[in-house]
Amino acid sequence: MSATINWKKIKNYIVAVLVPVVLGAIVGFVTSMFMDYDMLEKPVLSPPGAVFPIVWSILYILMGVSYGMLKNQNKLDFDVMAVYYGQLIVNLFWYILNR
Repeated sequence: MSATINWKKIKNYIVAVLVPVVLGAIVGFVTSMFMDYDMLEKPVLSPPGAVFPIVWSILYILMGVSYGMLKNQNKLDFDVMAVYYGQLIVNLFWYILNR
């Protein structure tokens, strides 16, 4: 038995992960030009600034993987796509909307 590689599914996962990761990196870069986390007044138990890029990267990767799973299982309908892209847009523009 030889396992065949389904390149279409792999491509779906790659695209699904790259979209939120790249958009998140762009927003992170833009917001870092306007805000310095170290200069903010923070509570005593707040995490160090180095934690945020790691956590956001993991979150964006997991969002992409979950979207890729739904896409590969052909479970995407308009409602699912609207919720996914809607939350992604709100997430990406949160800094602008919150100012």
